[in-house]
Amino acid sequence: MPDSPGDPQGRRLARQKARYLEEAQRIGYLLEAMLRRVGVHEDACKQLLDEIQRSARRARRQAADPIARRKRYRLGSGHPLTAGRLENILHLDESGSSGSQPNESESWFAIGGVAIDPADIPAYETRADEIKQEFLGTIDITFHEPLMRQRKERYYFGRDREKEARFDEAIRSLIDQTPATYFGAGIRKANLTADTLDPYLPTSAYPLAITLLLERYIDFLANSSNRPFGRLMFESIGPREDAERQAVVVDLLLHGTQWVSDGAFRGQLHPGVHYAPKRGSDVMELADIVAREVFEWTRSGCLVEPKFWDVVSPRFYARGDFAMGKYGLKIFPDRDIRDVVETHRKRFGPIKY
Repeated sequence: MPDSPGDPQGRRLARQKARYLEEAQRIGYLLEAMLRRVGVHEDACKQLLDEIQRSARRARRQAADPIARRKRYRLGSGHPLTAGRLENILHLDESGSSGSQPNESESWFAIGGVAIDPADIPAYETRADEIKQEFLGTIDITFHEPLMRQRKERYYFGRDREKEARFDEAIRSLIDQTPATYFGAGIRKANLTADTLDPYLPTSAYPLAITLLLERYIDFLANSSNRPFGRLMFESIGPREDAERQAVVVDLLLHGTQWVSDGAFRGQLHPGVHYAPKRGSDVMELADIVAREVFEWTRSGCLVEPKFWDVVSPRFYARGDFAMGKYGLKIFPDRDIRDVVETHRKRFGPIKY
């Protein structure tokens, strides 16, 4: 497939800007009517509305010309839900705070994703249950980070160093023996400035991380030999949070990104988002570990390898030259540490898939 032409003329950006301005226009009309009802002078509001209308017209004109189709991925024909394609499930979890006001302890945010075929899930659950029974005395528990690496609560083994080492090795073996492909996005929130933000990308940490990660998951699905149909599985946090996550995915399905078309998202992803609470043995535990590994690596400036990095890092999706979404781990922004990130990528060979 040829590379995506992207948006060299800024037309997709103009369309987005026009949508925002049209929404602002509707709000402005409402504000004008409310001011009129309470007898407040609305001339300033009218001037603002006039400027919004002029800006919207300019944006619509810029976006009016045809936009080159992004032919990066083969979309196929017919309805993807009736094509009988095998399924692949991407389990997603997060680490750190996605809030917009980073402080010293919350300047980083990460999302980890574990893509696995449904047929491989039972074997994971069996192995996870065996580890829990051996070290924790029950299977009615969920592996949880960062408690495991900090030796807190159930993972405090009375400073028994030998047991701690055996437990870590069991987790490392669980990761290594589970056939899955990993994805991750680390957001350096303190570095999100006017100079580093991309006008095509969301400005908030969570939708930004999901967008960057799912671009790479689409590349994985489209270039897999059996072209599976992707299904997204999020950890359920609460009704509002679940709805916010679904809204981000719906926007990608409807509008795509600068480099991945909306058609590619719809052709590769199930239209519904699914949720699972953290309980018992579930692949979401692996996503939790991956998210924490990405968080720790991001927090170190991509210099210090976290506890399970030796088995997690080789599992990240990698294809071809790793460029334009062909590598499953993305750090953003990375302008000041790009050489460090590139050095990490080169350690894992030119082609994995």
